[in-house]
Amino acid sequence: MKRFFFVALLAACDCSEPASPVVEAPPLTPADLFPMHAGDRWANESEGEGDPERSLLVVTAVTPEGVGVFFGDDRTSAERYRVSVQGVELVAPDGTVLAPYLDAPVALAHEWSYELGDTRCVATYATVGETAEVASTRLEGCVEVRRRCELPAGKPFPNATAQIHEELWCPNVGRVRESVRFRPAPTIEGFPAEKTWALRYYRVQDAPALALPEPLDCAHFLIAATDVQAACGPALRFVGAADVDGSCRARFTGSGGVLEVRARRFDAAPDATALDALLLEGDERAEVAGELRVIATAVDAAPNEAAPNEAAPNDATGGPTPNEVRPNSAPEGPTPNEAAPNEAAPNEAAPNEAAPSRTHGFALVEGPVGVALRAHEAVCPAERARRLEPLLRSLVRR
Repeated sequence: MKRFFFVALLAACDCSEPASPVVEAPPLTPADLFPMHAGDRWANESEGEGDPERSLLVVTAVTPEGVGVFFGDDRTSAERYRVSVQGVELVAPDGTVLAPYLDAPVALAHEWSYELGDTRCVATYATVGETAEVASTRLEGCVEVRRRCELPAGKPFPNATAQIHEELWCPNVGRVRESVRFRPAPTIEGFPAEKTWALRYYRVQDAPALALPEPLDCAHFLIAATDVQAACGPALRFVGAADVDGSCRARFTGSGGVLEVRARRFDAAPDATALDALLLEGDERAEVAGELRVIATAVDAAPNEAAPNEAAPNDATGGPTPNEVRPNSAPEGPTPNEAAPNEAAPNEAAPNEAAPSRTHGFALVEGPVGVALRAHEAVCPAERARRLEPLLRSLVRR
């Protein structure tokens, strides 16, 4: 009888664990959609007819006032943004707010407007909760921004023109896609009526990690002119990057010689023989220096002085055409024609180069990837070139 009473009591008792409360994710903010850490970088590629164009955008610095300085290999001036409670703002070098680029709150149908000179723009969050894919990595919680800017006649087109943007932004990554249309279609020869840019690869702090591609080509080895200039000085110019013999080779020139960075993915961590093949030329030999292999034989030969025969994927084809849209660019309309401080024109050839000086270099291993740097002493002394080692490791780390 006692046993029956105990069983009946259990049956009448709801002894299950209480349900855990549902914790909702905090709402998205403009800061979530616009990562801005020093060194963040995005490799974008055009879609459509013809050969794809590539553009690399880098956050070169974040000032103590919280202003991010953005510079691209296809640009001649920097852009500056600041994240605040009001959203993401395009700012002038002195900190003056020029336009609200992404506004708060990030909510469906929220609309904002702004003016840049004679250009008036209206933007809205058209959809939320979208998905996207970059380098086989799925991104969720993305937001579509639709932006329409009215360009007055003569600036830059003969007729008044509407410039219509469709932008997809993903949390912790940034803009992953942008399509731009001009209505009516421009009558300027060679200027497309429509253009689309897509994010192909990125290195962004706190973003979902991307798989390391195989082979590692120049579309995924995201070294920028500003990286080399920060270590070696502003006189170095970016010449181009090309895939040669299974490796990506990025070249920079200056008065007195060349600096070249080479990166290659192997089936396993490369041994000394593989590293030497990546680093050395001619009769050079290498020796161990800590975690690096360095050129031990000082020679006068230039580091692979002949430029690769194939087209350099990241070569610019000239300055932007009037009002040309670039990925992650500022809202259309007049922008400050500022010179990027201490930044050389990315693709300008160095005039009147002197005879090459003696060559130094090093090679490193990061997982299955080997990276080698070769430079003439006159363009970048060895001790300054070594400052690039942490960056080079970060660009190929999985």
